[in-house]
Amino acid sequence: MVSVKKEVEDYIDHHAAIRKNLKKQIINKRALARQIKEEIKTEASIDAIISAIRRYPTEKIQIKEKEQPKNFKLSMKDDIFDLSLLNNPKVHKKLGELPSLVDFSRGETLRIIIGVQSIKIIGDNRNLEKINQKFLKKNIDKSKKDLSEITLTFPQQAEETTGIVSEVTTELALNHINIVEVMSSAPELILVVNEKDSLKTYRTLKNLSIF
Repeated sequence: MVSVKKEVEDYIDHHAAIRKNLKKQIINKRALARQIKEEIKTEASIDAIISAIRRYPTEKIQIKEKEQPKNFKLSMKDDIFDLSLLNNPKVHKKLGELPSLVDFSRGETLRIIIGVQSIKIIGDNRNLEKINQKFLKKNIDKSKKDLSEITLTFPQQAEETTGIVSEVTTELALNHINIVEVMSSAPELILVVNEKDSLKTYRTLKNLSIF
């Protein structure tokens, strides 16, 4: 059986953002312990995990100057909706009509993400009713308004850097921020969060070191 100490070390070894925050002593160890317990499905107690976190050899962690914050650009937009539709031919047929409902010259947003079972549409609150009218009620699974969209724009080297999405989502989880949607299209990473969490999310990401 793998020891708690080994499980915790392996987890931290695979999360650069956590290592950096441990080195800087700016991480909530109890929150981290809860996250580790949930993700690795260990039967160890929270106190045992915290003890293992404290024993992690932070003196071996190297933080280079180029790893300091502001290696990416951040932008934020409020008043966003997230609409979830069933994935079927009738819905697909209507998707092509949606761009005509959006005024891109005014900076309005329209994002369509097609999954296996569902289709997600993300846009401005003011366009939700018009878009809803394009689909039968039975094809609308759920919708949520008053969200914020935060975009991280990375430098070119990000395309060859592994674990960026993991580092971002881990940092937000440690700060108790729920992510509604995550979309990636290099060099951008787009997050959708509740508006009440938008400023906290922005500040958290602004202080994040990745490269």
